[in-house]
Amino acid sequence: MDASNYRLLRGPASRTVASGCDVHVTTAEGVEISTLFTATLPRDLAGFSDIIVTSVDITTYKQAQARLTAAETDAAKTSRISAANALSASIAHEVNSPLAAILANAQAAQRLLRLSPPDITEARAALQDVVSQASRAKEVVARTTSYFSNTSGSLAPVDLVEVARNANLLVETELRSHGAVVHLAAAGELPPVIADIVQIQQVLVNLMLNAAQAMAGRPGKRDITINLLAQASWVTVDVTDTGPGVPLEQRGRIFEPFQSSKPGGMGMGLAICRNCLDAHGGDIWVDEAPGGGAAFHFTLPIAHE
Repeated sequence: MDASNYRLLRGPASRTVASGCDVHVTTAEGVEISTLFTATLPRDLAGFSDIIVTSVDITTYKQAQARLTAAETDAAKTSRISAANALSASIAHEVNSPLAAILANAQAAQRLLRLSPPDITEARAALQDVVSQASRAKEVVARTTSYFSNTSGSLAPVDLVEVARNANLLVETELRSHGAVVHLAAAGELPPVIADIVQIQQVLVNLMLNAAQAMAGRPGKRDITINLLAQASWVTVDVTDTGPGVPLEQRGRIFEPFQSSKPGGMGMGLAICRNCLDAHGGDIWVDEAPGGGAAFHFTLPIAHE
């Protein structure tokens, strides 16, 4: 008999219950079981004529407890693997755009230098874009990593109109390759919002690229409209397109990781957008644009003095 645990419990005033002997015993059939023995110990000698001893088979409970512990360990391992996969997919997704720009500019610089005579001025500008996009890729990796950690971004009052303009410039070449045109409109003079510039810039980049890819190959205009409007303590940003839109049944899960309707898509862009805006105290949702297409909306808190 192997005693594995002991406990002391208090019973009625007339007696003390000494309990807590978890033991392994072998039955007459040769099966080992776990048993909990309890016994009442009297306060005086006369009480020894009436001692209660109980034995409870807790084998099933012990087995269930072991399975639960194993399941919790497996769940923790799976969670770590999922987080690592999500982080890897996010970084791959987010750096794809600057890497494409780096490649395009590097190839342009090579062509310019092969000219006779070489166009040094334009080649220098292309190489400057390579440096700029490489810096952006480095910042994106750092910011994407912060999405999955407790590290907070660099929050400060920012001009959303300027952020939107810069985001458009970053992906202008790719948008043009899809035949998409961006229209930026702001209702009056907007107050600054509290935000991390790189993160919000990346949100806009993701939304614009998604819109351009959704409209690619479709007849008619391929317009992306970014409208900014201050309301109460928020600035709302609407990014609409003239594409096929998002089906109603998909809108509830479109911001979940690994949800993508695009061939070869990772499904991380919108999940990152939601993570980012949640961290800023904002919100993001999607509905139908007037006249068709998708309309993504997100909010950011106004920076009060």
